[in-house]
Amino acid sequence: MVTPQQPYQPQSGYPGAQGYPSAAPYPPPYPGPARRAASALDWVTAGLLVLSALLTAIWRFTSDYFKFIDNIAFLMTAVLVVVTAIVLVTGAGARNPAFRALAAAAAGTLFAPSLDQVVAMVRFHEVVEVKDFALNLPAFVFALGAVVTAISATAQSRGPRTLAAPTPPPWQPQPPATQFQRPEYPPQSQWPPH
Repeated sequence: MVTPQQPYQPQSGYPGAQGYPSAAPYPPPYPGPARRAASALDWVTAGLLVLSALLTAIWRFTSDYFKFIDNIAFLMTAVLVVVTAIVLVTGAGARNPAFRALAAAAAGTLFAPSLDQVVAMVRFHEVVEVKDFALNLPAFVFALGAVVTAISATAQSRGPRTLAAPTPPPWQPQPPATQFQRPEYPPQSQWPPH
């Protein structure tokens, strides 16, 4: 005949047994410092960077002036610009001003060639197509705006923050506030006696 199994009961003397306290639960994880969000200038800079790169890419790849081999340097610039825009949107520029300086440099890599193209279009306006003006002028203006916003965001950043002393997690007991007491020394001896 089979007897039904009894649920497991810990024996006395082991943790968790009756009369002994059970193990304390693990404390909740300590929340890290709050992350600084991207500023409005970071968002504007990222948007202007992407728009300028997009318009320049459309113009370069639909233009009869360039072969694909001529666009390799632009492709590397476009990758740098898109990565920089993503980094800015994540708020890294708010934590480290070097990322904002990188955004200004990336905007400059778009601004300089588009300035050259705008000057060339003005000089040779008789042979330039309308789509060249329609795509290159806004790309130039967006790149210029990205340079200005990235530099102004860099100038407004406050540099590295000094962190206050960390507060202990709420589950740790707070040390009692005590005042400093002077130690008591033995009285000074009178040697040699008078």
